Amino acid sequence: MQIKLCPECGAEYFASVTECADCEVELMSPEQIKQKNKRAETSLSLPDASEVIVREGEKEWIQELHHVLLESGISCRVSLDTGCASGTCETTHHLIVTKEDAAAAAIRIEDYYREMHPEISESETLAAEGKCPACGHPVGHDAKQCPDCELILLLEDE
Repeated sequence: MQIKLCPECGAEYFASVTECADCEVELMSPEQIKQKNKRAETSLSLPDASEVIVREGEKEWIQELHHVLLESGISCRVSLDTGCASGTCETTHHLIVTKEDAAAAAIRIEDYYREMHPEISESETLAAEGKCPACGHPVGHDAKQCPDCELILLLEDE
């Protein structure tokens, strides 16, 4: 059976489909992707000398972070590493920025993550006050486990 692949996210489609439903880009045959990869060599997966990968992961998360950075005025791009020449293997998505923007991108991503998970800041505040970040029970700053909820507070190297 003939298939087509999205060159952005690697999704597979029937050969009769022409555009990726998620990325809205033209689909390609595995052979076309292989030829494109040969021409571009590693440009799909590796940043050039002036760029760095600030995050890698699943498509949806990387695309979400891509939009967050763009909305914040930080130039970035998403690339994917198919892990194989045919383009049919599992993919890893990379969020790439210039070296100059790397620190600002990392801060913005951390801020966004905290916006999405406000409980992180709340837990840090409790811990700074000498309280368990999970239940708020008073604990010493050097406590290894909460006496109330038994949350492990400090991991020891073995």
